[in-house]
Parts: sequence; structure tokens; C-alpha cells
Amino acid sequence: MDEYTCNGSTAQQWTVDPNGTVQAMDGCLDVVSGGTTDGTKVDLYTCNGTGAQIWQHQSDGALYNPQSGKCLDDTNWATSPGTQLQIWDCSGNANQVWTLPTT
Repeated sequence: MDEYTCNGSTAQQWTVDPNGTVQAMDGCLDVVSGGTTDGTKVDLYTCNGTGAQIWQHQSDGALYNPQSGKCLDDTNWATSPGTQLQIWDCSGNANQVWTLPTT
């Protein structure tokens, strides 16, 4: 999963399901191979109901994955489009703040 400038494309039309999955283009935001270590990549994968695809939006804006105990993280605070997203220890820093779509 890479970070890009907002452009309104179909790939950027995210939904949040009541089951805790974050979805786009018929796929779910997924921790690759159910990883649990800092730096594990995040991608878009076929929705399968595993813990690697469950996210909890925290009061500080973080997306927390309970299975890994980590948060969705913008690698190295990147500002360049195409930066690979990962999981990392939750820090409360701006590179872990995400705004979910409203319904």
C-alpha cells in the first residue's frame, strides 16, 4: 500500500465496515502475512476476515491493528507519493494520524 496525493480516484474511495475492515476496490487494508514486527508492509488484499485486516480507529487518529499490536505508519514521515505504508509501534505522532471517511 503506497501513499499518494489525494486525487478522487476510485482507488482512494475507502469505506469502513462495522467488522473493523477498511476497504477499497473490493480489497481490505491488510498487514502482509499477518506480520507483527515494526516495518511490516501493509497492502490491499482480498478480504478474508483475518486479524491482519482488522483496524480500530483510535481517539488520537491512529489506525491500530490489534493482531499485531501496531499502528498504520507513514514510513519515515514521507511526503513523496509512492511511499510504502507499514505498521510500527504506536507513537501518537502525525505520521500515524488517519482520517476515516464519514458515512
